[in-house]
Amino acid sequence: MLEDLINKMASRYVITSVQKGARYSKNLLKNIDKYCEVNDAQLILLPMDGRTVDDELHKDLQVRNIVERDFSINKNIKISNYHIKPQQINPLTGIERFAQGDKSFIFAGTKQVLKYVANSYDDIPKAIMTTGALTLPNYRNNRIGNIAKKDHELGFVVVEKQNNQLFHFRQVKALKNGNFTDILGNYKNGKVYKDLKTNALIVGDLHPYDTNKTHENNTFEQIKYFGGKLDLYLHDTFNGRSISHHYNKHNIRQHEVYLEQGLNLEKELEFTLRAINKYAKATKGKVYIVASNHDEHLYRYLDEGRFVGDKGNSYLGAILYASIIDGYNPLEFGLRYVGSLEKNVEFIERDSGHKVLGYELGNHGDLGANGGRSSPRSIEAANSKSITGHGHSAFKIRNTYRVGTSTNLRLDYNRGYSNWTNTNGVLYSDGTVQLLNSIKKKWRI
Repeated sequence: MLEDLINKMASRYVITSVQKGARYSKNLLKNIDKYCEVNDAQLILLPMDGRTVDDELHKDLQVRNIVERDFSINKNIKISNYHIKPQQINPLTGIERFAQGDKSFIFAGTKQVLKYVANSYDDIPKAIMTTGALTLPNYRNNRIGNIAKKDHELGFVVVEKQNNQLFHFRQVKALKNGNFTDILGNYKNGKVYKDLKTNALIVGDLHPYDTNKTHENNTFEQIKYFGGKLDLYLHDTFNGRSISHHYNKHNIRQHEVYLEQGLNLEKELEFTLRAINKYAKATKGKVYIVASNHDEHLYRYLDEGRFVGDKGNSYLGAILYASIIDGYNPLEFGLRYVGSLEKNVEFIERDSGHKVLGYELGNHGDLGANGGRSSPRSIEAANSKSITGHGHSAFKIRNTYRVGTSTNLRLDYNRGYSNWTNTNGVLYSDGTVQLLNSIKKKWRI
């Protein structure tokens, strides 16, 4: 046990799991060593059970920093040893209730899973996650062993300690050959390449009027950081507060919204147009508007005829109603009615599908099979690989990712405990994904 040798004053840690009795990816270790050298990081290995009780760690790994008990990185994040079985299908099953207090937890795991747990009334929820592995698949030839082999993920968690309370983390998924991409570079065969190649940035649900300015600034910083040429995917681009059915018969909230933005559909469309164009001007790629449930508040408003007699909105409502009859998307039509969209803006309609590098990016995440409600399980079953929105809380299991929200973490409809996060997702050209969080004004150190 070498954990006493770990420098607790370090600002960056690389944490991965190693299974006893298993071979390890030599190229991944070579790349991790280069990562640690270049970025002044410390490698921590979390041992896991082997196929038999007599299995031992590979001799090359025994001289590394091994942590076999709880280890605090700072006051709010710690490594916790729950002796999770390497073959467990979802390694976080049954653990969520132990994430009590203000701490986030990292667990050893041969796959990477991420979930956020509501944290009382604090504005930052707790993250629980597993690491991915440095070792290669080592399972029995049976049902659960074969599932575990398919789900096995090479990779690690990097934790950046800002101070004794704040931290940033990223799950880094490696390719089968041991190469990987992180925001700090592309690592191939023991060498680092700083020219990051990215395909897309999936932005947390937008909700203009409720957008958190800090996260918005971080998003534009990310666009610039990744070269300013990547495609952007925007979810819940139209908030719909001016005409939302959620405010029907809620007179006090309607009055509050009136004071905030006037309950004026035209003004909200103008505000939305400016928000979209701001993103469109920030990238040389395309900006895709993903059909979302908040966008469809407008369709419902028109379909239910609530625009009739709605003072100030009835004329525009009639025009947009006619646009639906003529076969147009009412949101796109309305935005073009109040102004000009940038040329690089495109709309992804419902049920059209939009895959990039095998990932479905055209699904908001609100609808499941046959029009029912969605869940990570139903989304994964349908798509295998996807990056969605809607839940406002970042999530990962296998190749199913969900971004968070771009809004303030407290709105009028998430009273009580909340696990919302300000999180975007980046899709790299090598086909790996990272979720990037805004924590207390920063998204990295």
